[in-house]
Amino acid sequence: MSKNELEKLWKSDVVLSYRDKMDNIRDFLLSIADGENIIGSGKEVEYAPSLWEYKHSFAEDMYIREMRMKKDQIGMSVIQKRSYPFFLLTGKLAITTETGVEEYIAPVYFVSSTGGTQRVVHAIEDCIIVTVHQNPMNTKELKELEKYLYAFTWKEYDEFVNKNKKNEKSK
Repeated sequence: MSKNELEKLWKSDVVLSYRDKMDNIRDFLLSIADGENIIGSGKEVEYAPSLWEYKHSFAEDMYIREMRMKKDQIGMSVIQKRSYPFFLLTGKLAITTETGVEEYIAPVYFVSSTGGTQRVVHAIEDCIIVTVHQNPMNTKELKELEKYLYAFTWKEYDEFVNKNKKNEKSK
């Protein structure tokens, strides 16, 4: 699948909102999940060592995740609660955004927009991706960290945003 093919898929539902497009893609992938080539429940982060190689590292207040994707693999992220830097160290990657599909050729980095992002990524070539996330608890327990970093539904994300707004007002 090339960037153009991913764009065609993305643009096929032009009347849908970004969130609805992401939900449709997630629901479709879950409906055809075979536990081997397509995995996940949509309710937890899947590190899928059978598909991707991961390296988890930690520094003070930071979680660093390295992921290796092979050519033609596709992945879908969870909903990010916070912004983070994204480094494409090697390869070529197509990534969905709110405005379309962007193609990145390594080496390159960007900072994800503020929270509320969810992406579909397609490895056009073998890729090494590194992301760096906040870890104010300094935990090495991924499940605990995931609760801080990610939402699994837009409702859960909206509740997180509303809770933070209330906390900001009370300061």
